[in-house]
Amino acid sequence: MAQNSTILNWDASLDSEELTGYKIEKSVDGGVIYNQIGLVGSGVTTYTATEIVDGQETWFRVRAYNNYGNSDYSNEESILCMWIPEIGLRRISPLRRAYPFRRTLGDF
Repeated sequence: MAQNSTILNWDASLDSEELTGYKIEKSVDGGVIYNQIGLVGSGVTTYTATEIVDGQETWFRVRAYNNYGNSDYSNEESILCMWIPEIGLRRISPLRRAYPFRRTLGDF
């Protein structure tokens, strides 16, 4: 994994037969405004989010989509990336839960 990136994971949608893929969104203002940062196919349940800024809380959410529209959003999860100069290590920590997006995305 590259510096200042994190790997997001989620469970597959329950309605995977008609699933087209997943939309990944990111917020840097406490979860008020989200922007789509990624789009992955139906068989993919991970995404590497880049451009994580040191010291800035970053929020993520995911939703499934198909030809008919979007599912509800996943739970929102946040991380904080911090440089620890004493040991020369960059650490990315989940702020709310240890395993982001473990909730299965719902049906359409």
